[in-house]
Amino acid sequence: PAGRYSDGEGASFCAECPRGTYGPPWIAEKGDCTDCALGYYSGIEFANCSFCKPGTIADRVGSENCTRCAAGRFSNDVRDTCFTCLPGKYSLVKAGGCTNCSRGWYSGSGAGECTQCAVGYYADRPGTPECTICPYFHRSSAGFEQLGSFNCTLCPAGRFADGQGASVCEQCPRGTYGPPWIAEKGDC
Repeated sequence: PAGRYSDGEGASFCAECPRGTYGPPWIAEKGDCTDCALGYYSGIEFANCSFCKPGTIADRVGSENCTRCAAGRFSNDVRDTCFTCLPGKYSLVKAGGCTNCSRGWYSGSGAGECTQCAVGYYADRPGTPECTICPYFHRSSAGFEQLGSFNCTLCPAGRFADGQGASVCEQCPRGTYGPPWIAEKGDC
């Protein structure tokens, strides 16, 4: 049968091809068993090699099993190499691809998860590799000391953002007023 060979004339049983190899039904000896190609493995079934599942690889000829790609890495259609996720993307263990970070989140290269933007910073589109500081006159949209902003909001009249990267718009002191573009308390 396929994946088995005779150990010589008069053999009473057929031996199985070694793990990591396969053999068609007509093989006559162990040397006729063929190594599995890159991206394929042979563990229990020796009649043929099986293709590794997404997120796993067989990175050598004659593999007995597939290896999982680590978090922050993924396997392609060939399944012989784990590739690193690009900045702004992440992947979990055994991923077949990388996913964009959501708005308000970012990641560096090879990330297993995304990180929320810090207070006073924002990421306005999915797949952002780094957060941007909120400009003067603005506060981060997540509000008071909240992480994960996806835009910045102009402070309303009578309030000011204390420099770049503000998370709140502060009230002008009593008895003073300020238009929406003031940058600091002294401008009230």
